Amino acid sequence: MKQILAILTFSLSLSAIAQQEVLLNAKEVTVNSADAILVRTNQTPRDVKVNFNVPMSSSICERHETRYVPTTVLVNCGTDYRIDRTVRRECIRRNPHNNECLNWKDLVSTHRVPVTRYCPTIVNVPETYCAQFGTAVRHEIDSMKLTFKNLPALADSERDTFIANARQGSYGGGNVVWSMKAVQTVLEYKISERKVLGLFNTDGFKIEVK
Repeated sequence: MKQILAILTFSLSLSAIAQQEVLLNAKEVTVNSADAILVRTNQTPRDVKVNFNVPMSSSICERHETRYVPTTVLVNCGTDYRIDRTVRRECIRRNPHNNECLNWKDLVSTHRVPVTRYCPTIVNVPETYCAQFGTAVRHEIDSMKLTFKNLPALADSERDTFIANARQGSYGGGNVVWSMKAVQTVLEYKISERKVLGLFNTDGFKIEVK
């Protein structure tokens, strides 16, 4: 029973964190999760950069094992011999007066040279492989830029609220997918997703009156 209560408490805590309200009263704000309720007030500037803490999942190996893979290799399987011939010219008659050679003869000698013989043989080679995969989760800060284009000023008691969400685009990938929709606004707004070009490309949303 205590375990069930702990799980419920943990789930409610996560839900509360995911739905935290963030006032957009500065040019840059930070959200401590991947979800938030963003609140526009009469103090909100035209452009706001919002930083989200996004969980990013990837595969890791949790357990390695060794297996033996049949592999063909060359092994020493004996010795062969080849016959090498060496030809050497030798003088067999010389001029007795000046020692000049008058007759040459080719002398051929042979000798056996050992050559190692290699034969293809199948042997079992040890190979390490991943026997069990798991998931590792890291958190990365990613940003989006909000542009409130030509919106009417809000009174002190008025607020525009939006739900924003950042999530990993694909398992193991590094891209982030964004979503944003209005919850309660003083007027009906059109929300358009767009890329903000600069030193670094940033995802963003343009909010304007319909």
